[in-house]
Amino acid sequence: MDGVLTCSEETVIQNSQTATSELVDKCSCGVGVIFGVCFNIRRISLQFIYQRVQHFNHILRLLELVRQLGKDEAVLKSLLYATSIY
Repeated sequence: MDGVLTCSEETVIQNSQTATSELVDKCSCGVGVIFGVCFNIRRISLQFIYQRVQHFNHILRLLELVRQLGKDEAVLKSLLYATSIY
């Protein structure tokens, strides 16, 4: 059946955090294949999670700043775009 992954299939994934490629058995993927990339929840490092949390905290600080300044949504979007996180 098309689209069904078997345990014998392997895929090379690019690790954006370490810039290395790994050969991964698709059967070991805890989350599955999304956009052709094999994601395994066990491979997500604490550093990766920390970076995502810091990114989210940065957005929250920007939102609070905008709220305190009483600015509108257009100003917020401009700020987010200017900091490359929009």
